[in-house]
Amino acid sequence: MSQASFLAHLSRHDQAGYYSASTSNLNQMKQERSPSIITSNSNQMKQERSWGRKPLALFRRRLNSDSRPALPPPAFALDVFDKSQPIFNVAEIKSQANNIQSDPHTTDLAPRITCFYNKPVELIRKEEYPHMNQGTYLDHSGTTIYARTLITRFSTLLLTNLYGNPHSANAPADLSGAMVDAVRLETLRFLGADPAHYDLVFTANATAAIKMVGDAFRDLAEQTRTGRFWLGLFAYPGQSNLTGRRLPLEWAGRLRSSRDPLLRDTYTLLDAAALAMTSPMGRVFADPETAPDFVCVSFYKIFGFPDLGGLVVRKESGHILALRKYFGGGTVEMVSTIGKAWHLSKGLQNAAANRGDGKGHGGGSLHEGLEDGTLPFHSILALGEAINVHAELYGSMENISAHTNMLVRRLYNGMRQLRYGDGRPLCKVYEEEEDGRGTAFGDSKRQGATVAFNVYRPDGGFEPHQLEL
Repeated sequence: MSQASFLAHLSRHDQAGYYSASTSNLNQMKQERSPSIITSNSNQMKQERSWGRKPLALFRRRLNSDSRPALPPPAFALDVFDKSQPIFNVAEIKSQANNIQSDPHTTDLAPRITCFYNKPVELIRKEEYPHMNQGTYLDHSGTTIYARTLITRFSTLLLTNLYGNPHSANAPADLSGAMVDAVRLETLRFLGADPAHYDLVFTANATAAIKMVGDAFRDLAEQTRTGRFWLGLFAYPGQSNLTGRRLPLEWAGRLRSSRDPLLRDTYTLLDAAALAMTSPMGRVFADPETAPDFVCVSFYKIFGFPDLGGLVVRKESGHILALRKYFGGGTVEMVSTIGKAWHLSKGLQNAAANRGDGKGHGGGSLHEGLEDGTLPFHSILALGEAINVHAELYGSMENISAHTNMLVRRLYNGMRQLRYGDGRPLCKVYEEEEDGRGTAFGDSKRQGATVAFNVYRPDGGFEPHQLEL
């Protein structure tokens, strides 16, 4: 009989008190699924180009040899958490807040309650998330819920302004172009990425961002005579979708500073789609010398809306992406079809300028050569409002991290204490043990707001995936 395994993923909208992993709606739950592949659109053209004057050896550097991502424990994952249970009385929360420590990195599993935002959670839910009362939402790891204020403000902007195609030359187009530039900088600041060292490329989602990086490395290999030029890419997730385990952010810096010649040509790609949902990203981008070369995010996982992703590129590494073969409207300076097809990418010119002083400082923007065709400027407009509303409701990602860390700590502690009448455990919680460090639950550097677990039957076996209720 197949095993039953459930994944409880906690968001900032969850109540700070009672938990239940409901099995009444198991048919509504879904397994983790592989991301779909985003293909290039019809106005993208594949061009052959000569690399005779661009030595690929310029892209080499030294990297580390002893970093490998840890594998999560085997389990069959489903997204489960029930928001239908009552929450704590607001007065009770406030009365205890001053007597409680809320260090997000503590490993103390004692139950704690505190206020994390300007308003109590139950009031935020009532005012901003009335649509959650339609049922139990089980997929916060897929996307979180959008706030009502975000939708109303976005609608007001659309109804009171005229936004045009940023590639055109008219007043509405100028308005859109200025808006896109402003939101791009605002998003980098939200993520804690200094615009002097990083650029943001808007994509459909995190998968499209990963594909952009992968395609660039494949194209470079194809341009060599043997097709075997070594330019490595080390990619790993910041947080496991299955167990919530957070992998070390230091790996990128260790690779870049290594003197091992075998790995000197390796770049790093951090998939932060899950990590960014409940964790501040400032630690990822704090030091450009140790930060990943490429970081992908999904903004709908953070804000619920808009449906938009992004790729944060370390400017010192952006030249790799600028050498891709594909291009779309607005990303090239010129195209030639005389003899062998050839084009001059805006991104390649700007990447060279950004590497001019060796520190990523320079004119031009890498994203100009990577965002094919017309940008989803209405979605980018919504992203700007999402960041503003998010700050008003929650203050900062540090607050959300502390809140969800407290929730998952209490959930883990409570589940471990669930017993049958004869003393046998009710749940098997999957976690990765570390010698001498104890559980990762309660330490936001090592564990996200996710719990993967099996439910035991009274006879000691596991409950099956399909339950007859």
